[in-house]
Amino acid sequence: MALIRLKTRGLKKLLNKLKATTRNDVIRRSLNQGAFHLLAWSKKNRLSGRPGLKVQTGRLRSSITVNTAEKSGKTWRARIGTNVVYGRIHEFGGVAGRNQSVTN
Repeated sequence: MALIRLKTRGLKKLLNKLKATTRNDVIRRSLNQGAFHLLAWSKKNRLSGRPGLKVQTGRLRSSITVNTAEKSGKTWRARIGTNVVYGRIHEFGGVAGRNQSVTN
């Protein structure tokens, strides 16, 4: 049987930080991290090489942002979105472009 020894430098400091952290802090930070991971995934997978979506300038991809997580009542939300007008068309599978009508 092997004996494992651990040195615990800074353990008291870590425990004090954990005690000061509230449940809401943990939820907010976790939701923000999840939203940023989803943002990165969507920029890489959802807006690249999608049939009917030809990247010309990258404006839509670069405009997608995450708003900080907020609590409203018992519900937590982090919003991921864009302010580019044609973003909604592409979100729901439509195709649009210069001199084209919108198809869905």
